[in-house]
Amino acid sequence: IVRGKIDIPTGKKVTGRRPYSAKDLVKLYIYGYIHGITSCRSLYEQTTTNIEVMWLICRQDPCYKTISDFRMNHLSFIKEVYEKSIVLLMDEGLIRNNTWAIDGYKVKGNAKRDMLCVKKLRKQHTETKEQIEQFIKELEEDSTASQENESKKDKIAELNEEKERIGSLIAEAESKDQNYISETDKDALLVTTRRGKCAGYNTQLVVDDTNHFIVGSELADVCNDTKSLYSVIKSTIDKTNFQDIRKIYEEITDGVRVNLQRSSRENASLSFTYDAANNQVICPQGKLMHYKTKNLDKGVVYSVYKCKECRSCPVKSQCTKSSEGRVYRISENHDFIEMYKALMKKEESVKATKKRKTIVEHVFGTFSQMMHHNGFKLRGRSKVMTELHLYSLAYNIKRLF
Repeated sequence: IVRGKIDIPTGKKVTGRRPYSAKDLVKLYIYGYIHGITSCRSLYEQTTTNIEVMWLICRQDPCYKTISDFRMNHLSFIKEVYEKSIVLLMDEGLIRNNTWAIDGYKVKGNAKRDMLCVKKLRKQHTETKEQIEQFIKELEEDSTASQENESKKDKIAELNEEKERIGSLIAEAESKDQNYISETDKDALLVTTRRGKCAGYNTQLVVDDTNHFIVGSELADVCNDTKSLYSVIKSTIDKTNFQDIRKIYEEITDGVRVNLQRSSRENASLSFTYDAANNQVICPQGKLMHYKTKNLDKGVVYSVYKCKECRSCPVKSQCTKSSEGRVYRISENHDFIEMYKALMKKEESVKATKKRKTIVEHVFGTFSQMMHHNGFKLRGRSKVMTELHLYSLAYNIKRLF
């Protein structure tokens, strides 16, 4: 931080007390996150009772509101400190960028545990609209100024507010292409943790293998690791989506090694053979599956093949539940997929994927300990990203010790 000459005031010096240095407040936050102290009131208490903190920030005692406002209003500055700290570690030769290990870690957000289902919200919105229409109809039929009609008007006003609230939640979820949304933190995703499903964030960490320092940290847009690999690597330098693996393999490095997971559609006891020369597929019973059509699924083009002899097949119950017979799809990435599967079976690839666990997994345990297993404290993607930068910075300094 000193080498990078990062130092800005938290406010403009016009009248009154001199503003606190941003450098001192960042040091206070780093100290706090290293020791699992993330509450602004707790950090304020440390400035008046902890001798180490008094020495660190030169006996200053900023109010808890000042501490809180700094973290909220200087997101880009905290990110800059985090990024320059990584550059400093690289300059010292502690990060060599020979091998990176990447993995995802689901963290609980500061939101209600139960998220709202968009499908149910749409149904609730329709029911509320129907109730409003019913009350309006009743008022039109009886226009007398009775107490009952006044209560109906109040009820209509309440229902209109409820309809607007539900409508805004649905619009927010649709704009982000989400099936679930949290009222308290609309940027949170529905993630599956060891404690069950809850509102949270999918953090992606990139760890260097030399001394296990964090070199990249991101919040994925989806709760599934399989769709976030490419974006995380791209953001770091400038689980298994073959489209992303191919991009990395061809655009960035052919040294990418990703643990392949079997699709839920695949059956280990059944094997299909693709005959590219004749544009057909041979099923496990030796029957021909003929080309039918092409379809687009999640940005990938598939060739669809269908078997016409499934009704009399002895393994039909294992192969498909469809009454129309088994349908088999071949991805446009088929050649690359076969090449990559063969590559991952090689001894050096197996060793590399085993080594990944020793590099990145322990980082998540340290993060949980620093968080006291309670997840993030802030709300909103940008603020949570700042907290992730602080945790990553704190982890790297702990590692440096």
